[in-house]
Amino acid sequence: MFGSFVIEQPKECRVYLDSLYVADTPLRLDLVRVGQYQLTVTKSGYRDFVSQIEIEPVSYTHLTL
Repeated sequence: MFGSFVIEQPKECRVYLDSLYVADTPLRLDLVRVGQYQLTVTKSGYRDFVSQIEIEPVSYTHLTL
């Protein structure tokens, strides 16, 4: 089963799921396997944002940082 997540703001951040680089923001990622992930968002000059997220089946997880 799969879900999706979106990060629109802040822009120009690097996004990692379980320490693997995914893309830069803004980001919409579809077909993510359902489950828990460690999300890390980085941007030069700022403290890293690290959190556990859960992707649920057939739904969008919209994150605002």
